[in-house]
Amino acid sequence: MVYYTQKTIAARCPSCGKMEFHRVNMFELAGREEMQICCSCGKEKMITGLGESGVWIVVNCLLCEEEHLTIIPFSDYLRQEVRPIYCTSTGAEIGFYGQEDEVIAEAGKGRVSLESLAAAAQREKFLQVPEIVYGILRKLEDLADRKRLACECGNKTLQVKVGETAIRLYCPKCGQYTTIQAVSDDDLRRIQEIESICIGEPREERKLSKRRKVNKGQTKRS
Repeated sequence: MVYYTQKTIAARCPSCGKMEFHRVNMFELAGREEMQICCSCGKEKMITGLGESGVWIVVNCLLCEEEHLTIIPFSDYLRQEVRPIYCTSTGAEIGFYGQEDEVIAEAGKGRVSLESLAAAAQREKFLQVPEIVYGILRKLEDLADRKRLACECGNKTLQVKVGETAIRLYCPKCGQYTTIQAVSDDDLRRIQEIESICIGEPREERKLSKRRKVNKGQTKRS
């Protein structure tokens, strides 16, 4: 029988929403208290380590913003099958662990999409108009996949926060954001017609604003 000590864990970042794949080897966990796994945006995504009975994973959940503990018995960890990681608040799948090729294939089916996470939120009676929110999230995912979602500061990794009636795109690098209303067919139609989103002021305008503030301060002191 073949045993697999290296696994790949896939989960969306609780900050920017990006899906990434992280390799973890059981032997690398030995002798250390825990291993921190971060998104490419810099936000901590999860921590993992070895326990007495298996490998444990604590995932920061994009959906409910809580931490979820998954304990994988050694007998299951060493097998090849792909297993889901759940949000215990809603029952939604928020990630997978297993052999890399199979994890990538599962994630490619779209089972852990922003839309599915929003659907789980609707089961908790969170969204007022779920079908509008789903449509807008699908469009935002499409724009992100095509590199058409960015901030004027140059950052292309934006945070997505889903509210009851709106979706906020936020730049963690410079702090600027834009709010997309998600309550009517007109809101959905407007976002469907957009081919790119770039939030924030243009760089030159931002520099000009800073110079104006400096000049005003110098005028007051004089």
